[in-house]
Amino acid sequence: MRFSVILSLVVLMWGLTGCAAQRNSLQESQNQQLQMQVRALEQGLRIKDDEIQDLKDDVERLKSAKAYSEKRPAYNEPLNVTPKPTNKKVQSALKNAGFYNGPVDGVIGKKTKASIRDFQAANGLKADGVMGKKTWTKLAKYVE
Repeated sequence: MRFSVILSLVVLMWGLTGCAAQRNSLQESQNQQLQMQVRALEQGLRIKDDEIQDLKDDVERLKSAKAYSEKRPAYNEPLNVTPKPTNKKVQSALKNAGFYNGPVDGVIGKKTKASIRDFQAANGLKADGVMGKKTWTKLAKYVE
């Protein structure tokens, strides 16, 4: 009888420790699952943080582009561009300005080039005889 009581106690202890061990392994499994879920949530947060930063960068880029475009004139606004003159216009303007006395025939010859040089020298320009932008800008006001 004594033996059976001891045997019963041993079996009971063994059963109880088995349950405790099972409970511990269940808790460990649950802990591991929770840790995996926390890691997944943290990874999701990192991704969202990256997306937010990308959006902030995009907003800054757009603000910069808008500020740049506001500084530039729109394409539909008239630009201050003087069209290239015809040879006849050059001769006519030189004649009206008092620097050319030849025929207005559209031929840029020696007289016309000399007149251009004289006009350039009189107006503080490089006297090279070439009708460039600076020369034409000053001479254009003499066109009728």
